[in-house]
Amino acid sequence: MRSLLLLCAFCAACKAATTPVAAPAPFSCGEIPENVAFCLGSPHLLTPDMIKSCTATTQCEKLTCAYKKAHWISGHAIDKKKLGEYLDTYATQHPEWAPAVAQTKALCLQDLPAQGVLLNCPAYDVTHCIQTNFARFAQPSQWSSSANCEYARQFVANCPFCPSDCYSPQIPIGSCNACLSWPKKQ
Repeated sequence: MRSLLLLCAFCAACKAATTPVAAPAPFSCGEIPENVAFCLGSPHLLTPDMIKSCTATTQCEKLTCAYKKAHWISGHAIDKKKLGEYLDTYATQHPEWAPAVAQTKALCLQDLPAQGVLLNCPAYDVTHCIQTNFARFAQPSQWSSSANCEYARQFVANCPFCPSDCYSPQIPIGSCNACLSWPKKQ
């Protein structure tokens, strides 16, 4: 009888060990969660004062105005040297962000295609690229452990950063370059 119980227990253990585990459900991507920056205690490229002092009406005009005030744009082109120096200073002042800054400089201080629906707006393109890569290359320890931040962490690990305007019904699917840039696995 004891042998029969041991055999049954052994068979049950073998069955449990070979039963396939259901694969996790695929992650659903969409608009960028609003709390990504909050969950990272994320640095702000532009301070609220820089943006507040710009009275332009469109997002492109506001960002361009703020970049001009920071001397990061000359004419219609980003001054990559000055913006790079600013990012270097930020990395020195905030060493925990140094790895993200290094990756961001390599990826964003170059001629970028339009990142969203705003064409010919380099300030928008660089800002979007910097925000995206600061989130992508943040160290795991920089993320808040709050349950409210779990979706944001999953989103950053699995989804492209598509600007909200790219989800407008008037915008053809696949026409936003930022939506085509999937996360780079580290």
